[in-house]
Amino acid sequence: MVKFEFDENKSRSNFEKHGIDFYTA
Repeated sequence: MVKFEFDENKSRSNFEKHGIDFYTA
């Protein structure tokens, strides 16, 4: 998603918690 893209550092942690669902999407 956009909000996750602009925050690569923060997004990396979020993706791990969500199971990298958004990262692969």
